[in-house]
This record gives sequence, structure tokens and C-alpha cells, in this order.
Amino acid sequence: MSSNPNLYQQRGGEAFVGPLVKEFHERLLQDPKVKYLYQGIDMDMLAKRQALFIGFVLGGPPPQGGFKEDYGPLNAGDEQFEITIRHLTRVLRDHDVDLDHRVKVEAFLRSVKPFIVRN
Repeated sequence: MSSNPNLYQQRGGEAFVGPLVKEFHERLLQDPKVKYLYQGIDMDMLAKRQALFIGFVLGGPPPQGGFKEDYGPLNAGDEQFEITIRHLTRVLRDHDVDLDHRVKVEAFLRSVKPFIVRN
């Protein structure tokens, strides 16, 4: 382990990321512009995958197999994608994740956008 822990390590790893994902999902499921995307989705499985993603971006271990197969299209468009980013950014801010890390999470999300947003 590094003598200079990253944010994931500093905040307790999975114990920190789990509540972030839970709150993120609560916000998504309360938002009428995006909640329909999650009908019929196994939210527990999605939570596990998103916790791996967020944890990785904050300095945790990479998920086995990468992200491509984990983040198949949810039939989301650009508007839903932007709404989702706003919700995640607000959750990260509410949990005192600094701006640099929030920007890093958003940049990573934008890099995988083609796997999330329908064309």
C-alpha cells in the first residue's frame, strides 16, 4: 500500500463508496426524467458495478473485465446522460469529495458515454 493513500483509501474504500451509490440511485429513481430507464433493471447488480466504477475513479482497484460489458446501453439519450452526471456530481459534493475528484469522475463518465448513450 502506498504511503500516500488516495481518496478511496483515505475514506475507507467500499464503506465510503457504498453509501454514495445508494444515494445516487435514490436520486435517479426519484427523477421523472430518468427513473424510467431503470425499470426492469437489477438495481443491486447495477449498484455493485457502479460502486466498482466510482471506487476505481477515486483510486480503488480496477474491476475485472473492464467497464464495456458492465455499462451496456440503458436506452439513455444525451439529456438523461447529463442529468445522471449532475446527480452523481451532487452526491459526490454532498459527501465532501473535492472538486478535483469530482472532475475526474465526470471526465471518466464522459469517456465511456458511447457505451451508455444510444446513438
